[in-house]
Amino acid sequence: MFDNIDFNNENLLGKTVAKRNERLTKILEGIASLPLGNYGDNTIDVFGDAYEYLMTMYAENAGKVGGEFFTPQEVSELLVELALYGKKR
Repeated sequence: MFDNIDFNNENLLGKTVAKRNERLTKILEGIASLPLGNYGDNTIDVFGDAYEYLMTMYAENAGKVGGEFFTPQEVSELLVELALYGKKR
């Protein structure tokens, strides 16, 4: 998630180390407070939903449709169902 962030970028995160640390702390606390649910109960997918939203916005800005950049969740679920059809475990 933070692969492309320059943590020393004063324009994005703050002019001082203290300000940058404060902003990063708020970001991490915000992520920690998300209702991620139980991993086994896969009805909540906050990060997946956020990713799909951002990819759709990115695609629209590039003049494309989201499907050109990622596989929609419904298609992925169908592929899994087809792959598991007739399997007992």
